[in-house]
Amino acid sequence: MPPHNAAPDPNGWYNPAQCQRQSRLQAPNVQNAPQHPPGLSISPRVVDPPSQFESEQVHEHWRGRLAPFPGFSSKSILLPMKGIQLGEDDKEGPETQSPPDSNPELIPPMSFFGPNYRRKSSSKPKAKKTEKKISENTKKEFQLDKYADSFVPQYLKKIQLEIHPLKPLPPIPIFPSPTYLQSFLSSRSISTSLKYNLNLLSSPPTAPNSKPPSLGKETYHQHWKEILQWELDAITVKKEQIVLWKMGVKVVAWKDAEFVLSVPGIRENHPYLEIGDLVHMREVLEAQQKGSGHAVEARVVALRKREGLIHIASQTLREHIQTHVALSPTTKLEDGFAVYGPEDDVPLKFNVSFMMNARALCYMETAVAAVAEFLNDEAPGTNLTRQWIFPEPEDYVKAPSKKMRDAEIKETQWVDSGLNDEQRLAVKSVVLYQSPVPHLISGPPGTGKTRTVVEAVLQIFQVQLDACILLCAPSNPATDTLALRLQKNLLQDEMLRLNDPNRTFAEVPAALTPYCYVENDRFALPPWKKLMSYRVVVCCCLDASILVRAQCSNTALMAMEDEVISTLHPYRKTKYLAQPHWTHLLIDEAAQGSEPELLIPFSVVVPPVIAEKTVAKAFMPQIALCGDINQLGPLISSDEARAAELEVSLLERLFERPLYSDFIEATRKVSINGHGRSTASQRLPPYTRLVKNYRSHPAILMPPSAIFYNDTLEPCAENGKVVWKGLSNPDLPLKFIGDESPEESSDERASWFNPGQINAVVDVIKSLLADPRASNPPLRPAEIGVMAPWRVQVWKLREKLRQEGLSAVDVGTVEVRILLALSPIPGFRNHCIYLPSRTTKVVKAELLFFPAFVQIQDSWKRTIRKGWEWYWSARGGWPFARSFSCLTLKNRMNVAITRAKELLVVIGNGSLLQSDPYWKSFLQFAQRNRLYEGPKLALEMDGNYISRLESRLLLSGKAAAKLDAEERGVVLAASAAREILRE
Repeated sequence: MPPHNAAPDPNGWYNPAQCQRQSRLQAPNVQNAPQHPPGLSISPRVVDPPSQFESEQVHEHWRGRLAPFPGFSSKSILLPMKGIQLGEDDKEGPETQSPPDSNPELIPPMSFFGPNYRRKSSSKPKAKKTEKKISENTKKEFQLDKYADSFVPQYLKKIQLEIHPLKPLPPIPIFPSPTYLQSFLSSRSISTSLKYNLNLLSSPPTAPNSKPPSLGKETYHQHWKEILQWELDAITVKKEQIVLWKMGVKVVAWKDAEFVLSVPGIRENHPYLEIGDLVHMREVLEAQQKGSGHAVEARVVALRKREGLIHIASQTLREHIQTHVALSPTTKLEDGFAVYGPEDDVPLKFNVSFMMNARALCYMETAVAAVAEFLNDEAPGTNLTRQWIFPEPEDYVKAPSKKMRDAEIKETQWVDSGLNDEQRLAVKSVVLYQSPVPHLISGPPGTGKTRTVVEAVLQIFQVQLDACILLCAPSNPATDTLALRLQKNLLQDEMLRLNDPNRTFAEVPAALTPYCYVENDRFALPPWKKLMSYRVVVCCCLDASILVRAQCSNTALMAMEDEVISTLHPYRKTKYLAQPHWTHLLIDEAAQGSEPELLIPFSVVVPPVIAEKTVAKAFMPQIALCGDINQLGPLISSDEARAAELEVSLLERLFERPLYSDFIEATRKVSINGHGRSTASQRLPPYTRLVKNYRSHPAILMPPSAIFYNDTLEPCAENGKVVWKGLSNPDLPLKFIGDESPEESSDERASWFNPGQINAVVDVIKSLLADPRASNPPLRPAEIGVMAPWRVQVWKLREKLRQEGLSAVDVGTVEVRILLALSPIPGFRNHCIYLPSRTTKVVKAELLFFPAFVQIQDSWKRTIRKGWEWYWSARGGWPFARSFSCLTLKNRMNVAITRAKELLVVIGNGSLLQSDPYWKSFLQFAQRNRLYEGPKLALEMDGNYISRLESRLLLSGKAAAKLDAEERGVVLAASAAREILRE
């Protein structure tokens, strides 16, 4: 529906019918009235055509909703926001609306009238008539709803639906720059590199009830394109619904046009913002209860999450203040223009909204398109792309078993001499053999997956002297962890930590700074010759797109090499065989990224089809994926995309293929040699499963081993012992404390905290430290980790602990961009879901919290409502209040309960958590072993998920004596059933 007071121009764009500049604040006298600063455009009728970014390839559905890419600026007109909806009362004609000067009383919330009251929709009720309907009893029963949405006056919403002239900010520079590309590319290649692939935005998303094409070689691109469009649309809609109403600004640095804006929700990444994001500010005339018709654009330059503040830079905002704010006797002047400082009050209010950045999803779609092109290449030869994406048993069995010449890892060559046999086998499979399919490494928490990946990189570095390795992880913190471990053994000219230019220096660990390339106070690409000389390049999956745009993928580099050689030697009879620059791709935490996201580094390494006659001479790049499909996977905003399995990682999908799910049986069917034995039986399997846990006490492993890992975990940790009087059984250092305390919110529900749980935490910690020398070794406050769901909860916990002299206790929040990133390392700060340590201190005791108001619905399609509102999307930062899947909850619980080393304490609302089948099994374990304390739970002991470790404990010694006949029978039956199923 077109906005009011607007008419379409010949190009179909809506222009303001009239937009007169109105001076809201009159200057004290004409002489002091401000003049227009140079360069300020004040002609609202002049509307430039859409920017090239939107006019050429972007469909109407996306126009005006997405931030322009680098090299492009916004349009000079701000279109109405699509995420704003007016109430029924505001759709009436002007003659029925209250005059602007009136001050109508607000209708009380629905809870005021009682559950049976229904408001009539025919007309707007008058305040006096409403009062008659409210009985004295309902007044006494009235309680404010702390979960209700904040009230927003309708005139503020109307401002968002008006067209505003806009003076765009200068575009962000293109990266890599044309100057950089000119240093090694031809003019034709440079032109290709500077173009953005906007295929994802060329059409609107398909209907939600439609199904994308099935996942296959021919339909691969279209399948993922439709799903990514659903995801982009869902994230965009959610971001459009985030508006900060009637906000003021403060000056930070007037000369640099830098201001500070309060955004309390960024404490919980709501909205999720990054440096360089665009902010739109529509001016509000509070006294007149309308908009001024003016809007300005700003760009985020700094984030202060603890204070809930962001810094924005906007030359147009500074000019707007100089033009429209009346001078006062105390206003400072320079060259006739007003100058403001941090101590000055800027008397302007704005509705603030944030533009969606679609670059990440567009880069994913570009990678999908590139991979799909190679998938469907019908040229004769070895299609390595198809073997990576859709590996078949025959690909592995019939391919020659290639071992590197004279390659071996001697005992003295192991950098990490503490690796077990499984970990060493995984390293040898990646380093010493050329596998035609990806090698998969899986393992539960604490089994040393990242340790194995790091050793594999170091061994490739030693064994294959001409290898160039691309090492990735789905997030920057996980990537930093890999680089931190490698920097102990690699020099600065051997490894590059590649970062996006918009990443701040504060985010990068100090030890990694020498391994980063910086230019003009920003992260950048090193000179091309230097880039090619690095043996190891470490970056997150998304930042691998920098290499693609710089034409530094295997495909581009091999084509460049062919072109140069054929030009230099046009009469050479023997065809030159170009070799891939990137010989290995290793991705850690691969289960935490979606398949399109992992395809970005894939598109860097994938080579063209290898001709049959050159297979023996060609080097096939090697792929290794490492992760745990039972832990947190990619976070998805769209219900439709989730239903189409965007949250199923590439690692999980590959493990479901016959080659990996049943290696021996699948390969036996492919080829039987003359002696009746499978040729595959002599080959190493294309996967390695790690099961030895070196972190946790056996009691802590009992529930996750049975629930998530088919009862395969083997406890190998050599931990001390925490002695605590709160444990009913000293041999089982685990406890569930039921707590149903209500929570409170801060800053209009920008964050939450639970006073009752805060007190429970402090009581547990004080009890733990009542006799620290009883533990072996003595327990120190610094070895206790607490994990809380909200930042405010964390800060209040820290404040409370400081008051008790326990400031050394580490308290962490659940910020998903960190939650998804770091691989398990010794030392965690634990409280609520999963927060890895940023130091190397060993945490012996873990306290785990769950909100008291978790409400689990019957339908697993929309499982969680308010209880998980603090769980944010990795890219969007919006609450998953209504779109959690059962799989997400299962994996999230697994991550939560597998962090602790010597003691695990869970505090939560057991009566609500028992509605979840996995938490029900955990609570049954706690009650079965007398480890539950709190309100009585109505749980039946059905014997589900009883591990070998628990059976051994319950059926022997003192524990067996405590079981009655019925409980003992349940344990025996569960043990027998488990063994039958395993066989």
